[in-house]
Formats: sequence, C-alpha cells, structure tokens
Amino acid sequence: MSWQSILKKPYEIERRFKMPDKTMYDGYSNQKFVAPYTELFQGVQGNETTKYWTYSFDEAVDYSFFGSEIGQMTRFADTEYGFKDKGQPKVFSAKPTKKTYTLTQDEEYGSTSGRGIEGVPHEEDYDDINRNIDDKDKKQVDDDKIIESALKLIDGERDTAMSLYDREIKKAKEHMYFMLNKYFGINIQKMQERLQWVGKIY
Repeated sequence: MSWQSILKKPYEIERRFKMPDKTMYDGYSNQKFVAPYTELFQGVQGNETTKYWTYSFDEAVDYSFFGSEIGQMTRFADTEYGFKDKGQPKVFSAKPTKKTYTLTQDEEYGSTSGRGIEGVPHEEDYDDINRNIDDKDKKQVDDDKIIESALKLIDGERDTAMSLYDREIKKAKEHMYFMLNKYFGINIQKMQERLQWVGKIY
C-alpha cells in the first residue's frame, strides 16, 4: 500500500479575497479558498534559505538554476538576464506527513494557485495553524533528478516554468549548461554538442 493511499494531502495553499456582502459594514466579507497538495518543492542555490514553495518540481529546478530575478535590469541581478550563481542548485521537497501545513498564496502569480509562502500573513490567524514547515518534513532531492529536469529543458523536452522571451531562453540554456558543468561536473564538450544540436531545431 502506498503512502498516497494512507495520508491526506498535507499541504494547503490559501488564497484570501473579498466578496460583496450587503450584511457587512463596508459591503464586503473576507473569503478564502484552500487548494490541497500532496507535495511541494523549493529551489535554492548554495546555503540560501527561502520561504517560497511551488507544486511544480520543474519550476523549483528552474528557480534553483536561474534565481527569481529573470528579466530584471542589471542593477538588480548578477548577470544581464538576471541569471543567478550563488552556489550549487538545490531542490527541497516537503515530504508527505500526517501534519497539515497552510501556506499563503504567492500574490505575484495573481489568482493562479500552486505557489505558497511560509509565515503568518494575517493578524487574525491563530497559533494552531501551522504556517512554517518543520525541517524534519523537508528533504533534499537527489542531484540526478535535478540534472534530469535541467537536461529536459536544454533538449526542448519541457518548457521553462518562467516567462522568458526567445532571446532569453537561449541565454537561459547556456547558463544552465554552465551551472551543470560547474556544480555537477557535466562534460563540457558533450554539453556544447547538445546545445548546438538543440539550436538547429529551434
């Protein structure tokens, strides 16, 4: 019997919004929508810490290679395109657990669910709501899985989880290749051939 059949989805991402309500003084009442997930992922570099989580493993991989400032102006980023290099790309997963955690939806994604932030964002929240994921419920993902996801992006077998223009996608793949070689020891010559072969397709 698998753990999926035993445990409920322990991670919730909560979105709060206002709805018209004539019974309220200001004409609105606070509402919330909670989306449950079995597992969440987090992408970082080196010894970074972050409170952000996503339902998508590939998206976490992209964040671990590129950072979150893609497309920003140079004064806000390490490189022209905002691709970051602060250490080895790492991905953590929030493991299946009997405990329930409730994260707040990342508002930068608008009404799109699936991305959450740890912490207590609302004054009316009570202490019995678990807003921060315990370290014991986090696990670092094996490097092989991270490399596999990165190579799928380079080979065009998956799209990047980030909003990039065509010219940025080429730079993103080159940066990913650089990081794969620097931190994972991926063969430079073979990766160059891979990039050239992929370049002929697009």
